[in-house]
Amino acid sequence: MLQPVHIACIDERTNNLYVLAGNTEDLEFQITPNGEVF
Repeated sequence: MLQPVHIACIDERTNNLYVLAGNTEDLEFQITPNGEVF
């Protein structure tokens, strides 16, 4: 299921990509430079 992305930004301290998404639920996750998802 596709979800809208509200915010996507890079944390300059860690180089992690931070994403805030979701239509009815709040999806928050980070992607590290080597591809791990938190």
